[in-house]
Amino acid sequence: TGLLFKYGDAEELAVKIDYLLSRQKLMQRMGKAGRKRIERNFTIDRNVQKTQKEYIELLEVKKC
Repeated sequence: TGLLFKYGDAEELAVKIDYLLSRQKLMQRMGKAGRKRIERNFTIDRNVQKTQKEYIELLEVKKC
């Protein structure tokens, strides 16, 4: 879904962008895979469930 580069390394980031721009099919596959990942893992329902779980855990700790 993406390429890694060292934080703060603008030159390496530019190299990665250039790499992707010269490989349209790879860029499209990565984009589609990224979208699927977001749709699968970051739904509103899932975020609400995770938030509720955190609040419940915090309340349980506070009861102790």
